[in-house]
Amino acid sequence: MTEQEIEQLLKEDCETLARDVKIPSAGLVYWRASIRARGEAARKVEQPFTVASGLAAAAIGGVGVALGGFVWQSAAGFQMPQLGLLTTLAIGAAALVVISPLALVVLASRMRFDRPQD
Repeated sequence: MTEQEIEQLLKEDCETLARDVKIPSAGLVYWRASIRARGEAARKVEQPFTVASGLAAAAIGGVGVALGGFVWQSAAGFQMPQLGLLTTLAIGAAALVVISPLALVVLASRMRFDRPQD
């Protein structure tokens, strides 16, 4: 094939494709652009909350490790039969107080609160 034949085939192909093109309406283009802009704005707003939840998770984890170390050292001198029911429940409640916010932060970071579809 010569260059002129290839050029002619490409022009015909371009014209065929141009005939089948459906140009969207201006309203549809505007609607898609506004949806994209809202999504980008939402992602921009969510970034500080993501950082804050990460810092909160790190802080809660640090407090949990520190509390766990304190309880471990404190409990090393005690023998288990000496711990009463009230003390055991208090340690369990303290562990739940430390673990619950960490669990909430982890769960909240995975949840997405999107607007309901109309």
